[in-house]
Amino acid sequence: MQSGLAASGLATITLAAGAAHADAALRVCSDRGYEDLKARAITCDAAERVYRQSLHAARGSGSARTTFRRRGIRWSCQAFNPPAVAFYTWRCTARGNRLMQYRWKSGE
Repeated sequence: MQSGLAASGLATITLAAGAAHADAALRVCSDRGYEDLKARAITCDAAERVYRQSLHAARGSGSARTTFRRRGIRWSCQAFNPPAVAFYTWRCTARGNRLMQYRWKSGE
């Protein structure tokens, strides 16, 4: 029984460390102060293309979520606007830990 608890605790620590590592792996592709583009597991050029294609896919849907395919990869995108944060975020994820994140400062 004790070994099960130890294994469970180890899994929790491993998951937490994995999440921290995933955030640390975000590469800044552009940062203009009022907007930034970040990527993980894809190039910055690919992140820009994913961003443009995701906006095209989202146009007309009227939703904060959209999905599309790019080069055989299915991307899921969602808009975030946490009330306590001054940035809007458009985040797209795909299998293989791929991430494209675009943030821009909200108007005041």
